[in-house]
Amino acid sequence: MATIKRITLDNFKPFGHLDFDLTDGKKALPYAFVYGENGSGKTNLLESISFLKNSQLTLAREPKSEVKEKELMETFGKLFDMMKHDNDNDNLKQSVMDYLIPKDLVYLTAGYRMIGSEEGMGISIVLDIDGHDAQYSMVFDTSNTLMQESLRYLASERSTELFNIGSSDDGPRIAFSPRFFRDDSYEKNVRESIRKYWGKHSFLSVMNHERIKNNTEFMRNAVTENLFVFMDSLNDIRTESGPLGEILSRADSIKYSPQSGSIKKDHLAELMNYETALNKAFTRIYSDVRKVYFRTEESGENVMEYTLFFVRHIHGKDREIPATAESSGTRKLLSILPFLLDCAAGKTVMIDEMDSGIHDKLVFDLITEILGEIRGQLIITTHNTSLLKILEPRCAFIINVDLNGEREIRSISKIIRTQKNHNNQDRYLKGVMDGVPYMGSLDLDEIASGLYGKEVR
Repeated sequence: MATIKRITLDNFKPFGHLDFDLTDGKKALPYAFVYGENGSGKTNLLESISFLKNSQLTLAREPKSEVKEKELMETFGKLFDMMKHDNDNDNLKQSVMDYLIPKDLVYLTAGYRMIGSEEGMGISIVLDIDGHDAQYSMVFDTSNTLMQESLRYLASERSTELFNIGSSDDGPRIAFSPRFFRDDSYEKNVRESIRKYWGKHSFLSVMNHERIKNNTEFMRNAVTENLFVFMDSLNDIRTESGPLGEILSRADSIKYSPQSGSIKKDHLAELMNYETALNKAFTRIYSDVRKVYFRTEESGENVMEYTLFFVRHIHGKDREIPATAESSGTRKLLSILPFLLDCAAGKTVMIDEMDSGIHDKLVFDLITEILGEIRGQLIITTHNTSLLKILEPRCAFIINVDLNGEREIRSISKIIRTQKNHNNQDRYLKGVMDGVPYMGSLDLDEIASGLYGKEVR
């Protein structure tokens, strides 16, 4: 199991420098709820994980990555069907490919580095992987080219720097742990790939490409498995509003696409299992929901089409409503439920604006139930201040923006002394803590008069 202990950002989106410490001493926190005024950077903080996951994919577009290429084209087919475009439109294919999987780090970083910044970007993450720290760092120059990349993690049960690659006038400066490679000839090939690709691509992207090209047994015998333990742990972090490619790759999952879809007949048991899960959840969440079920019909020799329906008691009668016709709040709950279940199963999960479209009381009751069921790690951005009544102060974070536009994130316990009998919601809203919005005088009559060119009465 992997949890996040620290995220450090430099010139990333709105953050000149941000140190997000998700520990209480040495141990990772079980959950973190992030508050802050609109535009403070809550979403951007979660996007840092999307950036790291995307940065490993840039070389997956190489022609030799046949398996990945097939997966991408299948994803394109789904996307083009959604967009109702001609699959032969090469320009559209290229633009979508760039959006799904960045062509290189320069292209990717340009979308994340602080706008107008005259300095490079930096990002670092510390994961706790089964009780051992793994720290991965990347530093970019002002042209968005990778200048430094390193990973400190286990080698033969001892923490060490597995690799450290930096730029120099003579090409990449490469340093590996003596225990990194198990095959000298393969090390030579990897070093050649680094000299060819590194800077516009990360070393992790190079090794992801290598893993796509070669079979698992070969890679296990050539390189320390701890490299891939780290890569898989990072990629296994569930991001509800993650990279588009990651979201589209869920299209075949009933859990992530419950409203409608298609499955093979031999997966009907999976459909029924998730139907049971939805019934248990939504008949408790809503008083008028009698049942949640999937309606299925054959669509080929071994394919079934499914559609999710809610049976609601409305005006004295049970009425079947397709999930697509449900409220935005219900559809939001459908979208975040898989992530909450993943968290209960031991995964690290990140959800942006969980309370969007959902009643405050429902969010409060839901989180009250969830906090006791976390087996992994739950990281959420929210505006629901009522949760401050039940959250542990060390697990409630606030992003503050000062007069110079500098951003800082701290837990409530580090902002102000607080005890169980304190009303932290009230203290936050009164401005005793950071990160609460302050609005000046807003004269709508004056604004409307200026807009329409006459006095509004």
